[in-house]
Order: sequence, then structure tokens, then C-alpha cells
Amino acid sequence: MTGLLNRRGIELWAGRELSAAARHDFPLWAVMADMDNFKSVNDTYGHDAGDVVLKGFAEILKTNTRSADICGRIGGEESLIVLTHTNSDGATLAIERIREKFSAQRFRFRGQDVVVTASFGIAGHSRHQSQNFNRLLTQADAALYSAKQLGRNRVELAATEINPSGKQSRAITMALRRTSEGLAVPLRRWRLGVDPGAGRFIAGAVAAHKSWQMLSRHVESAQKQKSS
Repeated sequence: MTGLLNRRGIELWAGRELSAAARHDFPLWAVMADMDNFKSVNDTYGHDAGDVVLKGFAEILKTNTRSADICGRIGGEESLIVLTHTNSDGATLAIERIREKFSAQRFRFRGQDVVVTASFGIAGHSRHQSQNFNRLLTQADAALYSAKQLGRNRVELAATEINPSGKQSRAITMALRRTSEGLAVPLRRWRLGVDPGAGRFIAGAVAAHKSWQMLSRHVESAQKQKSS
């Protein structure tokens, strides 16, 4: 109906591009798109009207997707876009352009002008991450959820995971062990996975801060015991 690829077609293409991105070190972005309150269009004006909206959105996707990128419909009112060879600013700008063009479009149903908007979640792949397209889609979907929670008709970029390198982790661990002078300070390797959802991002940051405070108290206690 829309003339777009289905999910399987996109995943096959994206799998090859993901391997190439890891091999040649170029950026790749997965973008999940979902129309806002699309059900109300079907309920109010009928499924034929919904089909018109879907086709209108598909046309905007096709005319604003470069030859190096791909777009498709993955079910219902959800679409997937994969961008390559651009940085985060370029990816965000490209999706903002699509968002703005769609929100500016007017559909005429039963003598009324109807405006439909869409929300978008973007997640990027780096060569240091595993070549797992489903993981990328999960991150993009979480960013999309964040866009919905923050008011719809917006673009949200998934935050990057903060994870010290192996060398940094070893240096931190050794420093803490030297400071504790062999006392039983409970150390555990952890990483802060930043959730793209704004609320969960704050919760994760607070949890990390509390963990660091607890660890600092252990070190301070070890130093006091040493000096006493």
C-alpha cells in the first residue's frame, strides 16, 4: 500500500550495512517512527482516511531518504529508517526535517483539515559495540518511548552508554585496592547503562551517584582505620 520495504527487507539491508559500518568505521543510525494518536484518525474518519495518512507519511519518507539510507514500514503506523555516513547532528537534522514536513501537511477529511504528527527515536552504532541490529532497534524504540512521554511530535536521541574501558576499570580497581590497604572493601565491576527515557536517565544517574557515595565512604573508613 505504501510502497515501502517491510521489516524483513530493512533488516537484511541493515545487517549488511552494520557489518560494513563496523569494518570501515562509519556511523549508522536506526530511527523508529510512530504516528501520534493515529488510532483517533481511524476511529473518527475511518480506515480509508488512515490509509491516506499512511501513504502521505510514506511519501515524505521516500522523498527525504538519501540513496545511502533506507526506510520502510514495520507494522501499523510504525516505520523504520536507517541512516549511514552522518554524525548525530546530521541524523537529527534529517529526521527533524521529516517531522516538520509531516506535521505541516494537511489532510482533508469530511470537510475538515486534519493534522497528524509523528514521534521519532534515534539510536547510533559505534564500532566498539556488537553488530546486533536488534539491540540498536531496542535503543531506538526506547528513545521513541521517551519522545512520546515528553509530549509527542518530537525527535529524541538515545544516550550513549557510559562504560570505562578495560584499562580504566583496572586502574580504578587498583587505586581503590591500594587505598583500602587490603581491607575488605566490596568492589564490583559495574557500568552505567543510560536509558534513553528521560525519567529513567535521571534515576540511573542518581543510582550511580549513590553507589559512588557508598564506595567513597568505604574508602574513607579504610583510611581512618589505617591511621588509628
